[in-house]
Amino acid sequence: MRLSHQITLLISFVMFLMLMATVYISIHGSRQYLLEQMRLDGQHAGRTLANEISPVLSAGERSLAEAMLNSVFNRGTYQRIQIRALDGKVLFERHVPVVVRGVPTWFMALIAVEVPTVTSPVVDGVTRIATVEMSPQPGNAYRVLWKMTLSNLTWVIALAVIGVILLGLIIASALRPLTQVKRQADAIARQNYSLQTKLPFARELRQLVVAMNDMAEKLEHAMVAQLDHVIELSNQVRTDAGSGLLNREGFDERLHRALKQDINLQGQLLIIRIRGLERLNQFFSFKRGNEELHKIISKLKQLSANQWDMARLAGADLVVFIPDVSDHDLEQRCTELLKTLNAVSEDLQCVIGGISITAGHDRESLLKQANQALQQAVEANDRVECQSPKLRSSGL
Repeated sequence: MRLSHQITLLISFVMFLMLMATVYISIHGSRQYLLEQMRLDGQHAGRTLANEISPVLSAGERSLAEAMLNSVFNRGTYQRIQIRALDGKVLFERHVPVVVRGVPTWFMALIAVEVPTVTSPVVDGVTRIATVEMSPQPGNAYRVLWKMTLSNLTWVIALAVIGVILLGLIIASALRPLTQVKRQADAIARQNYSLQTKLPFARELRQLVVAMNDMAEKLEHAMVAQLDHVIELSNQVRTDAGSGLLNREGFDERLHRALKQDINLQGQLLIIRIRGLERLNQFFSFKRGNEELHKIISKLKQLSANQWDMARLAGADLVVFIPDVSDHDLEQRCTELLKTLNAVSEDLQCVIGGISITAGHDRESLLKQANQALQQAVEANDRVECQSPKLRSSGL
């Protein structure tokens, strides 16, 4: 069960108890009022009957006195009327059983109306000769209380239904930020660190939303920092520390991804072996060797305009993947590239082996063929060896 439903049920139950208590207090107050009215009416009627019947009893006219008693009793307002002598002897008595129509028996048992008995003296001059006792009929009181109870219950039910509906809407509106918090938590689980811009009015919910926003910001910063660190580590793994180019693993992965994305990939794959680098490192210093190597690498980057993929395979071997071959054929590019690179450094000379990439070849076969072209150029003491995967051209 949702929290809003639980709160609504709890408050509705408390409200129902309060309304029922209000109904009970109202009925109890009305019953006390009706009892007091019956007592006052009984006192007034008893005095009136005692004053009217006093001269009749003094004259000994019992039949007239009984007629006067019947006249009052037949109105139906009283349950019992009794006239007693001073010695306790009942002179006249009239009574009827309590029969109330239209009122449930259980209600009369629950709201019992204790009928008051009013006593009025009958005097002759200053001498008391008898006593009149009158008990009002409670039927009218039961009917009034029953109608009042039905009216109150009708209003209570109507107000309770309206109150529960309004209460449910208010609580649902007040707890709507919790739904937003749940959605925000689900978004965070999906690594979507969105923030809630609208803060709720309730202080506790406002603090909860602020805490969720703060957590989302911290998690986002932590994930960004972690992702940057992972990218940095990944770059370090795939980057050659000495040249700043991709290493063999990084180049293999990039070439494999390019071939996988485009099975009809075309281009040129060149392997450049730099001669004289080991001699510089041995007779001068590694610093001098790196400086001369970086001259060649810088020239390659300048020529590529950041469009070629370059990597350092091992030691003095560089590999270059050129995706666009529309402006140069393989032999022309290798010749021009060799001429340009050899003019960069007086201490280093380059040997180039290259192939043209056509459809239907994988990464391993391409690198193998490019390496074979390089080995053939080295063995023939040539500086350029270019071939396609299917047809080898003559060396230069």
